[in-house]
Amino acid sequence: MKRQQGSQTVEFTLIAFPFVLLLLAVFELTRFLWLNMVFDSAVNHAMRLARSMEPSYSADQSVEAKLASFPLIDIENLTLSSPRYAKTISDLANYRSSSASEAKLAQYIVTYDFSFLLIPKLSAMWKESMTLQRIMVVAYDN
Repeated sequence: MKRQQGSQTVEFTLIAFPFVLLLLAVFELTRFLWLNMVFDSAVNHAMRLARSMEPSYSADQSVEAKLASFPLIDIENLTLSSPRYAKTISDLANYRSSSASEAKLAQYIVTYDFSFLLIPKLSAMWKESMTLQRIMVVAYDN
């Protein structure tokens, strides 16, 4: 009997530790997928807003504010590139820019750096895998 004393505690630990790790992994994966859907929705709404405005610096600030207004999106992890303006799609594809005043199209690159909530050090290890990026091409209504 004395040799088996404490064996239940060891067995519980051997089972509970991997189970808790599995629960944490499922939580973080679910959070990542949920944030990915929210990020897609935020980019979609920001693109609609940009389309209805004239190309300008204040429009860019409004787009960034719209992106940051969504839940779960932290402004510190969000990056909105300066837009590339062009007259046609072929100009955008060939990296020929034009001025904002004569632009019919704009291209924004939006990135979001996801960070793990429960184990933040994993974010540094998997930085490339955990970065969400969308390219918005906006056709102005004007």
